[in-house]
Amino acid sequence: MGGAWRLAPRFTVQRLTDQSDSSSQTSYIPSALLDWQRGNKLLQFEVGGELGSREAFLQLANGQFVQTQNTTRYYASLSYRLTLQN
Repeated sequence: MGGAWRLAPRFTVQRLTDQSDSSSQTSYIPSALLDWQRGNKLLQFEVGGELGSREAFLQLANGQFVQTQNTTRYYASLSYRLTLQN
């Protein structure tokens, strides 16, 4: 975008493994930051989410069991900053 507007899309992938219980977690985190800056004023709007899955392998008396937990989170934030100059 041009002028005082900027757009910054982001995409993060996290893969974590817990050694204590052999569980693994994968998260996909897309977001977009839109800001407008003019002089000493800055306005920012950010939206995003997190889509994740965690798998834990449990050993039971009658065999192995896989437990899956899915996570979905969304967020939005709006901020305004005014810089005062002396």
